[in-house]
Amino acid sequence: MSRTLPSLPAAWAGIVLGPLGAALHHLAAASLVYHDCTRGGAALTLGSGLAAALLILAGGVASLRAWRGAGVPMDEPQGGARRFLGALGTCMAVFFLVLVAVQAASGLFLTGCER
Repeated sequence: MSRTLPSLPAAWAGIVLGPLGAALHHLAAASLVYHDCTRGGAALTLGSGLAAALLILAGGVASLRAWRGAGVPMDEPQGGARRFLGALGTCMAVFFLVLVAVQAASGLFLTGCER
């Protein structure tokens, strides 16, 4: 029985959405809090962290499905490349998810007006 290759965008999803989610979280939380610390705080930091985490998680799940779904033999054209991209995207999504979680957790302790 022949398995079909997962789509290439699914394999790339964690590679693209991980850094994108972390960058959007940084822009929303860190930059706005730095600009005006009275508008920042836990709600903004945790809210943007949750939104970024959902974006990163979506990319990670898509990459994980591409990695697991690439159960085709390595000699198939593009089989090994999509497996590698899926694994890399999954690992990057986990890394950026931890990064955003730590940054969002800092909003519980820091208000942004500590200068």
